[in-house]
Amino acid sequence: FKSKRNPTHEKRKMYQPHVDLSDPEIVDTIRDVRDEQTPTNWTIFSYVPKTSKLKLIATGTGGIVELVDELSDAKIYFGYMRYEMSETWKYIYVTYCGDAVPGAFKGYFHNHCADFEEYLKKNGFNFAVQINARCESDLEEAELVKALNKTSTFIRARGVHDQPKQSIKDTRDQFWRQQSEKDSEFKQTMAQHQKDKEEELLRARQVQAEKLSKTAEQLLAEKESERQTQAQQFHHDQEERQHTQSARFEQQRTKIFGEIEATRGSAQETPGHSSQTSYKAPPRQPARSFNPVSAAPPPAARPAPAVRHVAPAVPEPEQQPEPQPEPEVESEPQEQPQEQPQEQQWEQPPEQPQEQYTEQAAEPAAEQVGAQARALFDYDGQEPTDLSFREGDTINVLDQSDPSGWWQGELNGVTGTFPSNFVELF
Repeated sequence: FKSKRNPTHEKRKMYQPHVDLSDPEIVDTIRDVRDEQTPTNWTIFSYVPKTSKLKLIATGTGGIVELVDELSDAKIYFGYMRYEMSETWKYIYVTYCGDAVPGAFKGYFHNHCADFEEYLKKNGFNFAVQINARCESDLEEAELVKALNKTSTFIRARGVHDQPKQSIKDTRDQFWRQQSEKDSEFKQTMAQHQKDKEEELLRARQVQAEKLSKTAEQLLAEKESERQTQAQQFHHDQEERQHTQSARFEQQRTKIFGEIEATRGSAQETPGHSSQTSYKAPPRQPARSFNPVSAAPPPAARPAPAVRHVAPAVPEPEQQPEPQPEPEVESEPQEQPQEQPQEQQWEQPPEQPQEQYTEQAAEPAAEQVGAQARALFDYDGQEPTDLSFREGDTINVLDQSDPSGWWQGELNGVTGTFPSNFVELF
């Protein structure tokens, strides 16, 4: 049995609305055209007879002239070519429908062109211009150059007669080589500039550091000189103060001893009394360490009382027979020849000095609290804790328990210690 072919079915199979681009050779050929390393610069495709499937027809290296030679007026072709520009390459999508193509097939030409264009874009095969030709005159080189020049302002297409002597690859490589040299030179210039700038900045910092160092040294020298001047002035003032105090102490000492000598001289002219023996042995001998006379020798840390241990001798016995002359009696162990004038001094009031001495000796032993004393002499404290006063000041006695003769008192809101032989209890 021999089947018969259906011409209508075959016609329908030939005239499909979409083109078949499943042939893998299409992709490979177009990639070869796009590769600048290969000489192939054009390719064309057409249908497999009685189907809508495309196949490779021809490729070449001669450009548009060779491509036109492969065309036929009775067929439809789809082409892809590479054209050299002044600085690069551009690609052209060519469609050709001859005048002798059947009218029924021409109706699908537009759809097939769109399918092939979409196929190129899908595979990344871009193109600068599309040429839709109906005859060979539409594919002249002048028309291609004109169409390509419309796509760019600075990059121009080259004709056959103005081809460069070297390839576009060599031109590109030369351009990038020159650009690389310029970039390298620019980098070296900038590096040298940066180096010079850093050196200049370092020199400026060194100059600034030296300037600051000199300024600091000058300030330190001025401070040191000022410190030395202040130290010298302090030592000078301290020496002057010590000299003034020593002179004042010596003057007071001379005055006191002068008054004592005067008192002793007047006592020698007065007849003696039998009370001498009783006065030499008072009933409270141990308590005399609290007496202003016995407290005359102060401790080693208290040099002030040592100068004024005979200060109570200032009161004049002629005006009032007070117990102040007792320091003269106590000073007998220090000055033996002066014992007799002191005894004669108390011949006028024979019993009153004994009673007064007994009262004064008993008061420190009882450690009276809240007592008051009157200053007999001026006293300038030698220690920060000393209480300074002037003759005639009234001092509130707070503590009399120190066996060395140093009491604690308060004057005008100031509290401190003072020698008991410079005051007289009320």
